[in-house]
Amino acid sequence: MTTIREICCNDLLGMTNMMMGQESMSRPLSDYMSTMSEYPEYSLVAVAPGNQIEGYITAINVGEGLEKHCEIKEMHYLRGDMAEMLLKTVEETADNMHNVYYLEVDLQSDNEKYLTLFKKIGYTCSKEYYDVIHGELVNKTVLKKYLSGGGLHLLAETAATSTAI
Repeated sequence: MTTIREICCNDLLGMTNMMMGQESMSRPLSDYMSTMSEYPEYSLVAVAPGNQIEGYITAINVGEGLEKHCEIKEMHYLRGDMAEMLLKTVEETADNMHNVYYLEVDLQSDNEKYLTLFKKIGYTCSKEYYDVIHGELVNKTVLKKYLSGGGLHLLAETAATSTAI
């Protein structure tokens, strides 16, 4: 049975082997520690029996009002069901604790594994763009999933109605 809990500093050592060999995992450990301290409820790790780390996710809240959203900054997992559990936990936290309007993740367009996973659980493509990473032009995709947002949908509908009149 796997447990999902907030990341602690000791977990960074267990996550290091998952970060190695990943081109997108070039963030220094200080970035993880900064995210862990500011958004501990979004810095989660999936731990199997024997304290074996099977996956992790980090996210942050950004914006105000109708633009308030949660950005998934980093995620890695060993099994597909692990990723879904981590994402579901972040979604529930964002929706219930922070009244976030939507979740967003920025991926490289050629990352089929993650694109397929996110689309399977309800994320849709909101935009595509090009970025320069390590001196190379890379195609990126931004995926979104809208949440209840603690009534923010009602504000958006009211704003749309008032501007239409």
